Amino acid sequence: MDLPVFDPELIGAYASNALFIAGSVIAAPFGMIGDLVTYVTGLLP
Repeated sequence: MDLPVFDPELIGAYASNALFIAGSVIAAPFGMIGDLVTYVTGLLP
């Protein structure tokens, strides 16, 4: 079984895309919570 030749640039691009997508998915709920907290604290006197 021949392994494909790994292109470091290609791997870097895939890795950065995967990290970006994973980060977006993980950060989305926290971002919403942060917006909610900001909104609620804005309502407080």
